[in-house]
Amino acid sequence: MTPQTSSITEPKRQELDAFIRGRIIGQWEKDATYREISKALDIPKSTVGNVVKVFRDKGVSKPLTRLVREPNVTKRTQSAMVRLFHSELFLSIAAQHQRLVDAKISICMTIFHKNMELLGFNSHLAAPKSGFIEKHKKTRLKWCLYKYFYEHYFLRGLFRERHKDYALAITPYVFGCHKLIPML
Repeated sequence: MTPQTSSITEPKRQELDAFIRGRIIGQWEKDATYREISKALDIPKSTVGNVVKVFRDKGVSKPLTRLVREPNVTKRTQSAMVRLFHSELFLSIAAQHQRLVDAKISICMTIFHKNMELLGFNSHLAAPKSGFIEKHKKTRLKWCLYKYFYEHYFLRGLFRERHKDYALAITPYVFGCHKLIPML
């Protein structure tokens, strides 16, 4: 016969309330070892060690949380990002981020990339490639604009009939068949 396993197991990491934290600190101040405290309160030894370490470092049993957190990207930074993008369309995301850092706007690359996606400038940047000529850059830029239009209007159903005709007129141009003729 196999031993019966319980489907309900206690989580390894528990959020301790202030009373339990106080008991841990009290027993530690009475020179009890971590092992004795963990056996008496049925708490993992590492949790006891963490509570004691926070008490030793900060002087309180629970670390203080930040009440007000500054936003990573302010509206001013967002507008700077948009202006930067529109001023140099053929820079890569890393180069655009470096220009912000050079302008003394500290922002993480990941946060920068996420905010560019939120602003609508995701991976469709027309980045410079070695060996590309001006014709290739213009074609890539027009493809990026088409892709942006398609994702933001056509797929979301926010287009009207005249926009639909514009999208159909731009499609052959992207593949190099016809000139761009907006049918307004």
